[in-house]
Amino acid sequence: MFNKRCRPRLLLKKRNVFLFATIFCSVQMIFGQYSTQLSSKPIVVREKFDSIQSIGIVPVDFDYYHLTAGGIREYSKKCSNISCSLICEQTKKIFSDNGYAVTFLEESALVQYNFKALRLFYNTVNGAIYQSLYSYDRLPGARSNFSYSIPSVKDLCNAQNVDALFFLVGFDDCSTGRRKKLKAGAVAGAVAGAIMAALIGVGGYTTIPPDYTALNGALVNKEGEIIWYHRVNKSGKINLIREEAVGTMVASLLKGFKKGTSTTEGNSGNGTKHNFH
Repeated sequence: MFNKRCRPRLLLKKRNVFLFATIFCSVQMIFGQYSTQLSSKPIVVREKFDSIQSIGIVPVDFDYYHLTAGGIREYSKKCSNISCSLICEQTKKIFSDNGYAVTFLEESALVQYNFKALRLFYNTVNGAIYQSLYSYDRLPGARSNFSYSIPSVKDLCNAQNVDALFFLVGFDDCSTGRRKKLKAGAVAGAVAGAIMAALIGVGGYTTIPPDYTALNGALVNKEGEIIWYHRVNKSGKINLIREEAVGTMVASLLKGFKKGTSTTEGNSGNGTKHNFH
């Protein structure tokens, strides 16, 4: 027969477990110590990657936002331009150090190749790659069957005398000084709220999203095939208008980007092809 005196103890244990889990998640979210990075290694189609000797870096698509105390994202053109310039320079340095001939592609040289439409195609593919490989609802087998492409870029590559194009896309959400104070002051309140929620059996409470930075790169050959892809993202204040921060982020993104190496993972180029033509 069930001992009624045990029931309060069982409820208390359950409540303690829930309380601990809630507080832990609250603190993790507030301090930004979690990451949605679920795939940490680059993808490379090895037999096509190894033939690349020269790379054209297309204009970087990077947006820098200030997060206000009210949680509003305010786009900063000035900071975005600084980030783009630093990312380009750091990428060129790493490519050059690894023996590649590198060319920056200017916007003016891309107009006749309808680059805006090409950029839209790439952004569509980039979104599909993120959903299938890097989101929490990623598709099983998407990595081993990786095979994505955009329309051929042969004419553009030949005109620029390069073997492949390199696309860089990302963003940086950086808290303003006022928001950082609000975020720090919210810790005690959020934890207290979590405690109260646990005690009264209510699981809902509000937290302030952490700073978040993401950067991804893709190497596209003349046929439009993506033969190398990697994404890195970090939570917490990164601030990619600082040269040191950019150097660390780009180095992490391009880790293993070397001729003839086999430290990256991917498929052999025989997977299901995803064409977005």
